[in-house]
Amino acid sequence: MNDQIIGIDPGLEGGIAILNNGQIRFEPIPRDKIDKKEVDCIKLYSLFKEAFDSSSKTAVFIEYQHAFPGQGTISTARIVSEYKTIYTAAKIASGLSQNIAGIFPVSPITWQRHIYDAAEIKDRTAGKLRSINAFKRLISEQIPQIGKKKLRPHLGLIEAGLIAKYGEIIIKT
Repeated sequence: MNDQIIGIDPGLEGGIAILNNGQIRFEPIPRDKIDKKEVDCIKLYSLFKEAFDSSSKTAVFIEYQHAFPGQGTISTARIVSEYKTIYTAAKIASGLSQNIAGIFPVSPITWQRHIYDAAEIKDRTAGKLRSINAFKRLISEQIPQIGKKKLRPHLGLIEAGLIAKYGEIIIKT
């Protein structure tokens, strides 16, 4: 039985990466059709259930969300609420499966220390470019993109892929 790792970057433009047998599949965080700022819990649950029902032992690594200094109360409430919604959907779906290794919240600084190389860690100004470069180095030259008229990198999917890669490193050690 192979291990399957799910990496999740919560957020408005967050993403889910499912790493299995060296193949990676990406899904944006499903959004409610009426209120695009809300997570579609039913689609999210279905996505988790499908992943957990595979023949692979599944571990979920979700980037932990918390308040940041200077962040507004509404923004803080939204991001923490979304994190809890995603975590709860994974927890409920996992309760119905025998193939779950665990759901592991991971702080951004923890997964980034394992993923970024020394130069990327030092270069705090790189921002999104740092994640894009790490993704190209560790996963694929083909980065996930979004946009109808003008394509741009989808940072949520990129970072979900990096979180899944972190999970793979942790499970192998």
